[in-house]
Amino acid sequence: NDIDQKLAGYATYNMALYYEIQGDLQKAKEWAQKSYTDYQNKAAYQYLNNLKQRIYDQEKLKNQME
Repeated sequence: NDIDQKLAGYATYNMALYYEIQGDLQKAKEWAQKSYTDYQNKAAYQYLNNLKQRIYDQEKLKNQME
């Protein structure tokens, strides 16, 4: 059912937002990926790229601080 698929896409996207708010960018990335790949949620695609960049930036900063 298309409506169920759309709702599932929104739910997985919301899970990504939840984990981002909790500070777990890796989990947020996993949920955003699921939202995009499993449910073709187009909003999740850009969000996923943003999360990937933020994770990269955090790792880079962490390495510079060591």
